Amino acid sequence: MLKEWMITLRRYFQRANSVLAKDINGKSFPKGNLIVYKLAFWGIACVIVAFLPQGLSDGFIDYIKDIFAIFVGFFVTVLCFVFDKLDTERILTPAEEDNVPAEQRRDSRKNVKIKQEHNYTVRFFYTIGLIILLSTLVILLLIPNIFWKGWFNLDVRDYEFVESISGLSWSNIKLFSHLMLCVLYRIVVIVLTIKVFYFTTYSVSSLLQVLINKKKFEIWN
Repeated sequence: MLKEWMITLRRYFQRANSVLAKDINGKSFPKGNLIVYKLAFWGIACVIVAFLPQGLSDGFIDYIKDIFAIFVGFFVTVLCFVFDKLDTERILTPAEEDNVPAEQRRDSRKNVKIKQEHNYTVRFFYTIGLIILLSTLVILLLIPNIFWKGWFNLDVRDYEFVESISGLSWSNIKLFSHLMLCVLYRIVVIVLTIKVFYFTTYSVSSLLQVLINKKKFEIWN
């Protein structure tokens, strides 16, 4: 069962990355833009970690685990609530189109709009899924920090590189590996946290815009 679960998660993340790499017209974003987009997350995370030499504070851990737990419950509810709100029409095949009376046939602009709404819906649901999964992953990653705080919260300012190779020892190598694991752990947690907030902002703002456009909300004079 665990193996099937891991395979399912891997396939989902692969599919989500493929979906989010395309716009609502089904066209792929330039690879250069995607690389810059990914590097930006890691760059911002590295800068933040540089200002956290002692590791993740108790306040940060409490804040993240509480708000992400709320995110998981909230977005699961959103998935159920908006499932039928974003229901889109189906584009007819050429054979089906031939059986439709001429006066009822859709023009090209209508088909483009249907395609865009469908593609947005797919992107939206994959984004919500990523928010739930990444929030859960961050909460799980924070658990070891709670139980083994001393191991994860080494202050990198208390250590320095050896002046020569002759000063290397097995204990130094183990300590360096320990420090690198702590720094990498902090960067991964911060990257995932940034992604959760980024996807949350995107999904909420885009959903509101789509619903407003579909309902044609306007201020009456």
